[in-house]
Amino acid sequence: MTLRGVPLSAERNVAASPVWLRLVDMFRSGAPVGPISVAVERLEAGQWRAVEAPHELKPSGDLAFVNLGRVQREHAGRQFNLRVTVNADGTVSETSNGAPSMVLTVTTWAPEAPPASPPVREIRLFPGPDYRYGPGVPLLSGRVTHANGDPAGRAQVWATETVLGNPLTEEVRANDAGWFRLPLRWSSGSTQVNADRSGASGSRTINVPADLASVAGITIS
Repeated sequence: MTLRGVPLSAERNVAASPVWLRLVDMFRSGAPVGPISVAVERLEAGQWRAVEAPHELKPSGDLAFVNLGRVQREHAGRQFNLRVTVNADGTVSETSNGAPSMVLTVTTWAPEAPPASPPVREIRLFPGPDYRYGPGVPLLSGRVTHANGDPAGRAQVWATETVLGNPLTEEVRANDAGWFRLPLRWSSGSTQVNADRSGASGSRTINVPADLASVAGITIS
């Protein structure tokens, strides 16, 4: 028996993923906790269009797109571009180049010639202002704005402390309105909080824990 010209016995056994992503919760240094949403778009005639792409999320945080690009033999070898966007509750997603989505080129493949294991690409999930930290984590709330008052959406916000000779950094992302909540587990007393967005930067010095009850504004320029 055959299915789309492929023997059914082979159809049962073939499952491969030409795209392999790893989702990392940057506060927990591991897989995200809670539900995620995955949006996949394909570039067609210069426009990104939503498509269905079956995927599997493993407990490790690895995200595989099973049988993506599998076609009949005569159509194998062609290429198409995909854009993958992953969202997890309370986080701001970021690829290695700082973009919110991953853009990939996929080569179609026939069932009898599945693709080799692809490189693992990382999507980092930074805490946003709605991230669930759990009890007991000291948090600084604030907002990052440009010099003209506009919100600095997706700005990096961080603080670094040296503990027993080792630098430890807490890092989050602001949401589109510039709001953030930064954990300060290793800070005490005078603490410098830094912000950056596309090369515009700024900082503010606060006192921990006295200033944690206030809202910190950081202007970048």
